[in-house]
Amino acid sequence: MSPAVTAFVRVGTWTIIGALAVLGLITAGAAIIVPVAVAAATVGVVGWSLAGQRSVWVALGFGAAGGAGVLAIAGLALLVGPATFVAAPALVAPLVWARRTRQPAEQAAAVEEDRSVLGHLSNAQLAREWHASYTALAMARDPRSLELICGLRRRQLDEIERRAPGGFQRWIESGTWVRGDSAPFLGG
Repeated sequence: MSPAVTAFVRVGTWTIIGALAVLGLITAGAAIIVPVAVAAATVGVVGWSLAGQRSVWVALGFGAAGGAGVLAIAGLALLVGPATFVAAPALVAPLVWARRTRQPAEQAAAVEEDRSVLGHLSNAQLAREWHASYTALAMARDPRSLELICGLRRRQLDEIERRAPGGFQRWIESGTWVRGDSAPFLGG
């Protein structure tokens, strides 16, 4: 899917969700404030912890989406009644679809950025990054984080091997390469 189509799908779907949220707020009134606040707080905390990005803005974004979702469901229930159970997933499906088709392009950009950043590090800095990525790998809990960290470690290994092929081979043969210090084998 092209970036323009992805943007159109996302903006269109969020516009519909926003309109339904306004309708839900108008019809439910103040009675819906507590469920919206609970949903926003819960989705914000869960999204923040699962996203792997420890940022207040990420939490606020997830929380806003959760609160808007509760309001949109209230507005959708007013329009379609019991069919909300079918209509709500159908409304969110384009967002999920657009996100899944968007990720490979984002990952490719991240890989290129990592390669250029790794190439500018000193040997000592690269060795520290290798150790830091081992710690991050040990702490990762979700498959997406594991996949990203493993990809980073692959690129780090490629960079270490590119810089010092002989040292890289000695490091691997030493048996300490998984979490061991690569600096002595890089000469830094």
